[in-house]
Amino acid sequence: MTDRRGPADDEAADEPLRTVDASDRDPSDGRLEDAFRPQISRGRGGGLRAPLWEVQYVSETRLYLLVSLADLVITVFLLRTGGIREANPVAVAVIASFGSRGLVAFKFGLVAFVCVLAQAIGRRDYGRGELVMKAAAAVTACVAAYGFSLAWPRL
Repeated sequence: MTDRRGPADDEAADEPLRTVDASDRDPSDGRLEDAFRPQISRGRGGGLRAPLWEVQYVSETRLYLLVSLADLVITVFLLRTGGIREANPVAVAVIASFGSRGLVAFKFGLVAFVCVLAQAIGRRDYGRGELVMKAAAAVTACVAAYGFSLAWPRL
């Protein structure tokens, strides 16, 4: 078997390895951060694919969390003021069994599931994962707006 290394490889192998510390770089040049920035590649469907450790759709996720929190606050307010019932039959069962705390856990569980689902879909096809997050935020915003319209006369 032949050795396929060239003369430049032999010279590089003789040099001692040196670790790079953040103090070795000028903070304004940003090259150290660029070295550790994950590279996005193409997925199976031709869409962009991110590494597992990178959280995708940060702004969409923040928006979804915000409208989900608004929906939760409005729902709890409407249930406590009376005259309105929860439309989701699974949530009704959770409320009957565990009360308001159960509803909070149930809603946050659904939010976590949607966020993880969008991330998993986005690993294969960036555009579809982004669409899932945007659709979830839009649907939840509509539900929260409807709830707010019901809560407005009670404020």
